[in-house]
Formats: sequence, C-alpha cells, structure tokens
Amino acid sequence: MMKKMIFSSIALLGVFVLASCVKTDDVVEETSSLWYHTAANHVTIGGDETQADFQITSDCPWHIETEADSWVSVQPQTGNGTQCVTVVAASTNPSSTETRSSSFVIVTQDGVRKRVTVEQSPSTEEEPPTPPTPPTPPIPILDVTPSSMTIGAIESNAHQITITSNQEWTATCDAEWVHFSTSPGTGNATLTLTFDKNANITVRIATLTISADSLSRQVTITQEAGHLQTMGATTIEDVDETEARLSGSLIYTEFPVTEFGFYISTEANPSETGEKWAATGTLQAGDTFSVTVGELNKKTHYYVCAYATTDMGTVYSNVVDFETLSIPKEGDLNKPKH
Repeated sequence: MMKKMIFSSIALLGVFVLASCVKTDDVVEETSSLWYHTAANHVTIGGDETQADFQITSDCPWHIETEADSWVSVQPQTGNGTQCVTVVAASTNPSSTETRSSSFVIVTQDGVRKRVTVEQSPSTEEEPPTPPTPPTPPIPILDVTPSSMTIGAIESNAHQITITSNQEWTATCDAEWVHFSTSPGTGNATLTLTFDKNANITVRIATLTISADSLSRQVTITQEAGHLQTMGATTIEDVDETEARLSGSLIYTEFPVTEFGFYISTEANPSETGEKWAATGTLQAGDTFSVTVGELNKKTHYYVCAYATTDMGTVYSNVVDFETLSIPKEGDLNKPKH
C-alpha cells in the first residue's frame, strides 16, 4: 500500500513540472514560475522623482527587456529568483498636467514573459515662466531733403536740410567752407547750413553726409564761382608841369572793395612798375573816384591805370598816358606848389 502512494506522488509531481514549462498565453498566468508583488504588473513614479522600487518574485533566473527609445530603465537588468529592482526614469516628468507611461518586460529562463507598465505622474514643479519676448527694434529710417542745392558765391542766406529719422544721427562734411548748426542729433530735425564766400573763379562742390545706424544719405552742395570786379575807363584832367588829376570808376563788384586808387609810372606797365596813389573813402559799383597826383616831373610822359582790390584779388583798368607841361598853364603862375 505504501509503495502505491509513493508512486502516485511522483506521478503528480511530474505532471506539475511538465505544466510549468508550458508557454502558451492561455496558461502563463497559472503555470508561470514568476509572480509579482502586491502592485501586480504596475509601478508608479512620482512626477518630481526619477525612480521607484519593484519586487520580482520568481524561482528561476530572469532578465529585463526595454525598448530602445524608452525613457525607462531597470537596475539591475538580470537576476535569479525573488529580487527587488529599481525602475529609473530618465528625468522628472516634463509635464505638470499629463501622466506619461512606458513599460518593460520580465523574461524568465524558461521563456515566460510578463509586461510591467510604468507610469510617471504629472510634475508638481511649476514650469519656469516664459521669458518675455524682447521688443523688436524699429526698422531704421533716414531721409534727407533736399538731396542737392546750388548757392551763390557770396550766399548770405542760411539754408535748411530736413532730416527724417527714428535713430540717432550725425552730420559730417568734406569741406570747411560749409557750416551746420547741430550734430549729432536724434529723430526728426532741421539742419541749418551757412557758407563761406567763394572768392575763386571756379565752382566748388561739397558733400554733406547724414549717417544713422547702418544708413547714410548725402546732400551735394554746389557753390557758384566768384566774379571779378569790373573797372571803368581812367581819365586825366588838370595836367600842368607837376600835377594831374586822375579819375576812375567801378562798374561792377561782387565782393566789398578793400582798397582802390591809381598806379602811375613813366613806363608803359604802371601796375607793375608804377607808384601807388590810394584813394580814400568807400567804393561801390557805379561809383567814381579821383586822386590828384603831384611832384611830377616837367615835360615827362606818364602812364596811369586805376585799380580796385576785393577778396577776389586786384583788377586794373585800361592804361592811359599823358605828358606834363614844360611851363605852368596861364593863370597858374601864382598857384601854390604842393
């Protein structure tokens, strides 16, 4: 009787061992040598944490399989029998409103596979505030009116340049004869220009540059050439043996006359070889002027020209000639000599 009972027990054990190696999905939960802890096949990680413990209960070796792009890993990845493992999240939950989930698979030595779901709850940490968007800098604006101007040689009126800008600007000029009121400036403005007189017989040009940020605008300034003064004819009057009265006139001048009078010489080029006799007073266009020259030699041939000096230089009249007398004129015998 005892032998029959032992045989029956051995037979039942063989049936159990055979059943534990069956791998069909229908019987895995009943025959597997793998059990879970009280949380079954689910593990939760706090949103502000990066790991949680999970107990594997088994009576054989096992290993862990995770997807390549999963944010979950398990340490250690292999074991034998019942063991506590650590489920590790790559980071805290980046979301403060949504739970994220992943999984891993426990595989036993005899081929039993069980999937464990991992959930990470929303983070309680406040997301950093979005930094304010820096203001977009305004598109630079720069306009200058007019872009060119022509002025006279002795222009005395101030001219204005209108600047339209939303930036700080500076004004520069490549000519010293141009003067402006303000630089630098900011925003819309009016630039007042004044000019030196052009005491030259050629036109001159200057460039005024207005610069703001990466922009620049130019104003071309053309100043007309100066004009030489024009002298009238020189006349000779009241000639005697030692004196003569010389008269001249100024027809046109653009610049003020600073000196005027006559040159007298015994040679035909009095402006170069003669003696200067300056007149007094002021001289304007249309005026005449006279000088009485004395201490001349009797019966001597003289050459005379008038002159007038301005910023443009000195201009001479035509050359005239005369001859002093050899004896005093009738009625001049008793005239005092100077």
